[in-house]
Parts: sequence; structure tokens; C-alpha cells
Amino acid sequence: MASRTFERGTIVFLGDYIDRGFHSKEVIDRLIAMKAVAREPATKVVCLAGNHEDMMLKFLEDPAEGQRWLGVGGLATLASYGVMLEEESDFEALHDASKALEKALPAAHLEFLSGLQEDLRIGDVLFVHAGLRPEVPYNEQTRRDKLGIRGEFTRSDFDFGVKIVHGHTGVRSAIVAPQRVAVDTGAFATGTLTAAVMERTDVALLYT
Repeated sequence: MASRTFERGTIVFLGDYIDRGFHSKEVIDRLIAMKAVAREPATKVVCLAGNHEDMMLKFLEDPAEGQRWLGVGGLATLASYGVMLEEESDFEALHDASKALEKALPAAHLEFLSGLQEDLRIGDVLFVHAGLRPEVPYNEQTRRDKLGIRGEFTRSDFDFGVKIVHGHTGVRSAIVAPQRVAVDTGAFATGTLTAAVMERTDVALLYT
């Protein structure tokens, strides 16, 4: 399948574009640019939300509630926008950093982050950042589960009726199972970025 060409296709990014080093701003710039040059209907670019983007937005909304973000990469993301902060900071410093980020954040970036989709279904394949809660109807799945669930989903063999392509939970090498495809090979730490090429439910893996 890797050697074939297609008349149309959709490129889906699975979230967590930030918090992995000091180039988060540049990553979002690149994604925005890719979406801008995609020529629909031949090629479409869809960016899904990850839990890290949600934490960043929470920090903008309520810096005290969003403080957890700082310890999971938020400090580096702040630095990529020119905002410096210590992890152990008082409320005043958190508030000031939140306001500084709001000021430094380009309008296009805020629009991008605020508009990220929770998931995308194409035929019998569902793309989502983290997964779904087993034995819960799709229309009752929460955003928290879609963006944050781990073991309860990855250890389950529950049949959701679709093949789920997800990231979030790191794996040594991509997993292709009947119910799911896991592609988060921790590129920020391992240098290995994995993509799944889907044709209906057939899967081919690409590594860079």
C-alpha cells in the first residue's frame, strides 16, 4: 500500500502537538500551514485535540487550576512563546504568566487550539487521541475519556464496532490489533515518528 497513489485522502493528526520540548509554537505554525495549503477534496488535514492542548487552554482560562500543566511540559511550551516561569510559582506569578501567554499567543494559534476536534470517523475507522471507555455507548463517551483514558481502554478487547486509531499511550513499536491501532512511539524521546496508512480497515505503518 505504501507504493500506491490515491486520488483523495485525509491526513489526521492525533493531538499533543505541544509540551515536548521548546518548539511547540513552531509545531503549531507548521500544522496551521499544512491545513492552509491542503487542497480539498483531494487532500484534507484534520487535527484532533490532545489532553495537553486542553491543559494549555485551561491554564489560559484559570492558571491556578491549570498549574498541573507546568509539570508535564507546559514550562517548555511557555518558553516557546517567550514566557518564562518557574514550576514552583505562586498564584501571582501563575496569573502573570497566563496573561503573558494570552498576549503572546497569535490569534491563529488560539483559534487552532480552540477548534480542535475530539475525534473523526471515516467509514469503519475512528481516530481519537486516547481511546474510548469500554462498554459505554459512543454518544455517552466524555471528552475526558477520549483525550485521557489509558489502561482501561488499552487492556480491553471490547469491540466498539470500529477500528480505533489512537496515540496518548506510548508503545515501543506500533500496535495493530483487531480493535485498535496504537501509533504513539514517543517521537520526542525516541526519534521514531509513526504513521498509520489506512485504506478502509487495512493498515500499513510508516516510520521516520
